Amino acid sequence: MPTEFATGAAPTPAELDAAAAVDGVAPAVAVTYAPVARHLTRLAEAARAARAGGAGARRPFVIGLTGGVGVGKSVTARILARLMDSGAAPCRIEIVATDGFLLPARELRERGIMHRKGFPESYDLGRAGEFLDELRRGAPEVRVPVYSHHSYDIVPDAAQHLRDPDVVLVEGVYVATLMRPDTAEAVAEGAFDVTLYLDAAPDAVRAWYLDRAMQLITERMREVTQPAWTMTREESRAMVERVWEEVNIVNARENIVPSRGFADLLVTKRDDHSVSSVRLRDHGPLRKGGTG
Repeated sequence: MPTEFATGAAPTPAELDAAAAVDGVAPAVAVTYAPVARHLTRLAEAARAARAGGAGARRPFVIGLTGGVGVGKSVTARILARLMDSGAAPCRIEIVATDGFLLPARELRERGIMHRKGFPESYDLGRAGEFLDELRRGAPEVRVPVYSHHSYDIVPDAAQHLRDPDVVLVEGVYVATLMRPDTAEAVAEGAFDVTLYLDAAPDAVRAWYLDRAMQLITERMREVTQPAWTMTREESRAMVERVWEEVNIVNARENIVPSRGFADLLVTKRDDHSVSSVRLRDHGPLRKGGTG
């Protein structure tokens, strides 16, 4: 059974400043993540000390963050990164979205699984495994494919370059698959030092998803470098609602929610996006933070 997470001391001035610097997030909301960021920082420092001087000295501390579509994983990753970098010893933190491991749209169409985009089979498991292995080995530079939410596709010849980061925060629905014991044994065993599952009330998550999807569509309608968006706003809204019911809910039920029990921390959000509770798995999240 999970145990309640102690929130600890009041936010420090540095944490308050960091919370105020997160774009698009109210400082009063961002600062509620400070206890989680402190906990992750302590784990990262302990792992770094344990690995110092050994074969894994260059290996970064790897955090896996997952949860359903629309729950706010990307924003949470930005908040945690900003707060973790506000301590007495700032660290180099990279955020990697698992969207970059989606198969290109052309390949999804060729396989006949475009309607399954976001499900485990729509990702390049081999490439994701290579990425995690490079992190595990402490490679001096790691390249990550880039996904565009405007073209809804992998960007050709583009890459995110990770050069000797202290912490890598991997976020996305695909983390739920990568942290499952059967997948981890095959490609990602020991890759994550700690994992987080982000949760919220279903009605709130649906509303957040619809708002975000319509915001992206509005931006896409204004994009002059892409083919014209042919649907009206009403048609687009109906399409987004259909995707939520026929794709996202099914994917959550089959592939995301079942991984919740494998996460080291369960972070639950209120309707205003602030943290309402954090629970730890009893075995403790440092079980994977060895010297390798």
